Amino acid sequence: MAAALAGAGALVAGTATTGTAAAAAPARWVVADLPADPGSLTGMAQLDHATTWVSGFRVLDEPPWSTPVLYVQDLRRGPGWTQMPTAPGVTGRVNAISATSPRDVWLVGDSPNHSPFVTTQHWDGRSWQVREAPLPAGSEYGGLLGLASRGPSDVWAVGWAASFVTIPDPDGGEPWPTLRQTGFVVHWDGRAWQQVPLPHVSDSWALDSISATPTGDDVFAVGRSDVDGRPIMLRFDGRAWSVVPAPAFSGALGAFDSVAARSAHDVWAVGQWKAGEGAPARPLAMHWDGRRWTEVPVPAETGELYGVALAPGGIVAVGIEGYMVDERLYGIRVVGGQVRSLDLPTGVGALSTGWRVGVDAGRVTVVGAYSADFAPPPLPLIVTGRL
Repeated sequence: MAAALAGAGALVAGTATTGTAAAAAPARWVVADLPADPGSLTGMAQLDHATTWVSGFRVLDEPPWSTPVLYVQDLRRGPGWTQMPTAPGVTGRVNAISATSPRDVWLVGDSPNHSPFVTTQHWDGRSWQVREAPLPAGSEYGGLLGLASRGPSDVWAVGWAASFVTIPDPDGGEPWPTLRQTGFVVHWDGRAWQQVPLPHVSDSWALDSISATPTGDDVFAVGRSDVDGRPIMLRFDGRAWSVVPAPAFSGALGAFDSVAARSAHDVWAVGQWKAGEGAPARPLAMHWDGRRWTEVPVPAETGELYGVALAPGGIVAVGIEGYMVDERLYGIRVVGGQVRSLDLPTGVGALSTGWRVGVDAGRVTVVGAYSADFAPPPLPLIVTGRL
């Protein structure tokens, strides 16, 4: 594996990153020294205890307005992060990454210029290949937001697509068009991305995250319904997708942003709940045991949880607390129903975008974006430490 990664680094001629760190971190945590290029990190893939790939996008001042970025860390070669190029000619955001080896890495993003497909990229250890994943028929645009890989011929991706629908005028006038979201799932079978049939979920909804169990055929995807403000979870049992009953939770409105599945009877989903429209977002952390939901009592003064990962004895999750100029990164660890803080760096002015977390052999990696001096533009952030 180390040799393969070394070959990848030689091919792309990556260089160690430089720049100003976001903030001084406690001794337990290290804030990566990255270039101060506007943008955000939205995904990671931890291949082993030493190798981590992190993806995202850089913001541009002119069309196409954003371009993919990719960083790799191999602790066997040192603690720094090396920037790698992605597929030539591919622009736009990268929303998620997954990998099973240094020769099997996927990146997914958005549909370019109202195309009927989403651009995906695959790294085989030597070069990038661009693959097109179809949007649902009739879609105007959309994107893939989550990835889960089991091997070169078994990759799942979820996202959302927007289409125009005509609705009646409540005052009896001419019907008028409006945009509606639809969640969708695609599967890579080793040759092509295929649309996967789903049950009816809602008249307007989206999927944000997906997780495949380490063993067995189960896959879980989560998101939100725009119609009734309920969190959504779907399950694939190896044959077909079905809707998992929505959980009862604190508040009137809720959504799931991230999911991590250990087995069909041990699934964690995190996101937010609100007391009502316009109310502040509060953390939502739920556990599904295959039959019923249990809500984890995260302190209500914290905010929305954006990312979750399996950890020994439970999970870790990261999110944002505070509001506007006072937004801060925070993290929790849940073991045996008990919640405690990860004590992440408090000097980081975090932004509410795409936060993700990963754990491997007790090593934690958190990615997202921060704002220097609480002012735009967003800058990429990687924080690493140990449980």
